[in-house]
Amino acid sequence: MTTYAPTPPAPPGIACPDEVRTRLGTLRFSDGFPDDATVRTLFDNLDFQRAVQAYLLGLAPVDMAVMRTALSRWGPANSTMAIW
Repeated sequence: MTTYAPTPPAPPGIACPDEVRTRLGTLRFSDGFPDDATVRTLFDNLDFQRAVQAYLLGLAPVDMAVMRTALSRWGPANSTMAIW
């Protein structure tokens, strides 16, 4: 990440902490902008959350496909199951 020359201090009344303690660890900021380690941490967490979301959204369709296959093999005769 590129670093730039220091900017003037933030005006009074605008609060932007230099550190925020979270369950991910301590996130560090400079004038409200995250440092490189904080950016990596946040993107890693975002990737993890998206992977969990994809897994959870995929459970129901896979379960329905398996149930439909099992019903067509061992369940009662049903003309709608013949397409599988």
